[in-house]
Amino acid sequence: MINRVKYTNSMGLFLESLLLYLLGSIPFGPIICYASNLKPPNTYGSQNIGATNVARQNALAGVLTFIFDFLKSFIPLLFIAKNPITIFMPLLGHCYSPFCKFKGGKGVATGLGILAACYPNYALFGFSIWVISYLSTQTPGLSSIATCSFLIITGLWYSEIMVSLCALFILTRHKDNFQKIQVSEIWNPLF
Repeated sequence: MINRVKYTNSMGLFLESLLLYLLGSIPFGPIICYASNLKPPNTYGSQNIGATNVARQNALAGVLTFIFDFLKSFIPLLFIAKNPITIFMPLLGHCYSPFCKFKGGKGVATGLGILAACYPNYALFGFSIWVISYLSTQTPGLSSIATCSFLIITGLWYSEIMVSLCALFILTRHKDNFQKIQVSEIWNPLF
């Protein structure tokens, strides 16, 4: 359960939301690729700036991207008043970064950081679902889709609407994965 704060003025809410959006929009994927002398992540694979696409080129760079994308939402939300607007801002910044012409990642690591800061039980549940799904299918996109689907349902079941809304937003960012995943790719590793 998050602490809800009533703002006495809208300027405080605006400034905190703007700060969270800007922190969320820091494109760690391209920064890490540049620092590692790798190709920019928007030039290969899914052309996404997130950890999965960066890992296609270099596993360590992908792990670092995941960690920094997680922390850019987790750390600020520990210190800033949590409400539906501020909770959503790092995710919005990550997916629509002004530093990347309003393109970004799919939001999985940043979303996990939000859950860890605001809803730690859901973060543990979501991470567990992702790992189990990934070990079964070896497909990060499918694992993210499965995790978001479970989080949408459990968030609605337990009346944690922001969990469901963040998961639904991330799920919509995976629309390309729905088109790419074939039934044979999903079920072959399981049998």
